[in-house]
Amino acid sequence: MALRQAKNYTSSGSPNYDALGLPDVQDPDKVFGDILREDYADYINNFRGYENRLLGMTDDTTLIDRARRNTARQAEIAAGVQKRI
Repeated sequence: MALRQAKNYTSSGSPNYDALGLPDVQDPDKVFGDILREDYADYINNFRGYENRLLGMTDDTTLIDRARRNTARQAEIAAGVQKRI
């Protein structure tokens, strides 16, 4: 069941959304710009560093290099296990 939007109507007959507790907005473009700036600042302060660290890890080949070194030893272990079976 969908919730219905509670509307209060002004004397001119247009809906007034005060029932949601939202403030009246005189300049919607400014409010939207403020919201975008706040969201961007939140991203910069809370997420950008983490994302940059993750992206920096994509250049790290440590696991691949280690796997290349361990391949021969793992093949010896597997062969030894196979002989015992």
